[in-house]
Amino acid sequence: MLPTDAVFWFAEEASPGMRSAGAALLLLKRAPDSLRLRAVVERAVRETPRLRQKVVESPFHLRLPEWVEDPHMDLDYHLRREAVASPGDEAQLLIRAAVLLASPLDHARPLWETHVIEGLQGGRAAVLFKFHHSLMDGVGSLALLDRFTEKDAHGCRTGASPRPLAFGLRLPPAVALARDLTLSATAVARDAASAVLHPLMSARRAARLARGAVGLIRDLNRTPIQNPIAEGAAGISRRIDRWEVSLSDLHRVSAATRATINDLVLTAVSGAVGRYHALRGVRMHTLHAMVPVNLREESARHLLGNHVGMLNVELPVGQNDPARRLAYIQARTGAAKRDRRSALYPFLTRVVTMLPAVVFREILKKSVGRTNLLCTNVPGSEQRIWLAGREVQAFVPLAPVVEGSPLSIALFSYGDKLEIGITTDPEAIPDPDKLRAHLADAFEETLALGGALKPKSVRSHAKKCRGRRR
Repeated sequence: MLPTDAVFWFAEEASPGMRSAGAALLLLKRAPDSLRLRAVVERAVRETPRLRQKVVESPFHLRLPEWVEDPHMDLDYHLRREAVASPGDEAQLLIRAAVLLASPLDHARPLWETHVIEGLQGGRAAVLFKFHHSLMDGVGSLALLDRFTEKDAHGCRTGASPRPLAFGLRLPPAVALARDLTLSATAVARDAASAVLHPLMSARRAARLARGAVGLIRDLNRTPIQNPIAEGAAGISRRIDRWEVSLSDLHRVSAATRATINDLVLTAVSGAVGRYHALRGVRMHTLHAMVPVNLREESARHLLGNHVGMLNVELPVGQNDPARRLAYIQARTGAAKRDRRSALYPFLTRVVTMLPAVVFREILKKSVGRTNLLCTNVPGSEQRIWLAGREVQAFVPLAPVVEGSPLSIALFSYGDKLEIGITTDPEAIPDPDKLRAHLADAFEETLALGGALKPKSVRSHAKKCRGRRR
């Protein structure tokens, strides 16, 4: 297991409020045929060994946990059918999906589940694919998306048939520990030799690493912002909601303001979160958002596991002017990108996961509340996709919430829409529909920054969605 994977595994062991299941909710035009869907899942499991593997701890926690094949793999446990009371609407679907998302995964089995949810109006259905974050990150989930979905109703694959991932031999703990130490020593020796042979290149690299290290240390030493709303939230329950924004409009604003899509999203999220706090009678000037950064090369898009860094971005939630919010966020994300502090995150996790388990758990407990929310963006699919012969109408990404951090915003581009999944802890946010309404308004004013707003259509759509959920 990668150190960045082990962090999520150990976190959940440290506290039930740190459980880290992510998910994707696929809304389908019609319910899929049972046999055809089973065949799709069987194929994905056959092509992806990680879906057949469970986690095994090493004796005395001397090294990181391992992925080993589960000899008792039961496909019927991982592929289940659910139903809402017919004819079910979207609100009922999201309530049911939230209950499924909140239920902990069985650590004695492979860490994923697929739930088909039927009974929706007009014969529609949904599929919730749920996975433990130690299995993969958001970009890694795209590898599974390619294996589960097709590019048309006839079953043509979205990409070339992937090669199965190779299994490694499971070595005895002492041998495995010696192997890890040898690999680490070899890497150190290789870096030392490179420094001697290429001193100028090594000096530039060292300067870049030093700048990144300073930025990372500054992030880690930031004084946590105490959020009164988050107090008492256990990180166990879930509520989910969704929203969507035109990608074409966002790209026009991006071109007009020279801002990235991520910065525009953070600008809207800041406005929505600030207004929600004001509604609750809480005045906050800033909050910290954890923003994952993909560290994969394009050629490694198919890899599972967690290949990400983390940025701790300060959001100006108390600023009412969207242009000033955007400038504030651009300044902070720009500094983080220049020093590439997120690239040091895998090294930090490797160091932390080498600590004794009891020390590691204490570090995790003390980290509760250091970030106030999560915002993650996964590049999706420009083309429509099908699952078991049924068109996917919407693809809603869902990121975990944990103790002390009761809100996560996940983004996934699908067609010309940016799909937004909103996951909240009901103990901290009992009225997520109001948060979603504020998010709709905040995106409306963000789109207005670049003249991409169509006032009547956007405002009418926002009112329609707000009224639908009352």
